[in-house]
Amino acid sequence: MICRSIQFACVIFLYGCTYGPETSVVHVTNGQTKPGTHILSVAVEFKILRPPIGLSAFPDGGRPQYIRREARIYLCDLDTRSVKLMAKIPDFDGIPMSPSVWVLGWSADYIYFQISGYGGNSWHGNDYNDPRKIVYRVTTDGKLERPTSPPTSFSYVNQNGAVPSPPFLKFNTYYDHVTIGIDADPLKVGSKAVKLQFDKKTGEPFLSG
Repeated sequence: MICRSIQFACVIFLYGCTYGPETSVVHVTNGQTKPGTHILSVAVEFKILRPPIGLSAFPDGGRPQYIRREARIYLCDLDTRSVKLMAKIPDFDGIPMSPSVWVLGWSADYIYFQISGYGGNSWHGNDYNDPRKIVYRVTTDGKLERPTSPPTSFSYVNQNGAVPSPPFLKFNTYYDHVTIGIDADPLKVGSKAVKLQFDKKTGEPFLSG
């Protein structure tokens, strides 16, 4: 009788620990413009996951089941109206907890970016005593490297600073898209601003406006 009760409890527990259908998430983390150009580099987190439901979401919402996770770097050239995938880092290069990607800026013809996060695991959460950071650089022709001695400073247009002389880009990042003003503030040009968007299923970029 006791064994049957235990078996029944296990079945109920396993049935309750379930996940919802697969869904894609695109998150724009930041961007940096190359000074004196109409070129913008954008960092994007792309994930395919199954959200927790039932007991899997107890007590704090739970953790999703990740099917695919990628850090992506795009190069957007407003003169040619093109967007090119420059780098794709599967599974955030193994950083287990709270991984994120961030464009640092430019040095010569290199785009520098980093992936950061923490050690730990899904059971115990972030190990804040184990911070992780990996710096990369990618050339405009798509060659990806991990420099041993990255620069301590980078070139970019300060989006909160004085308006520079053309050519320049001003932009605003939102959770899943970017609005861009060519030689202007995107908030001031309104509907004339260019929008960098991403397909909600594949994460593929496209320009509009």
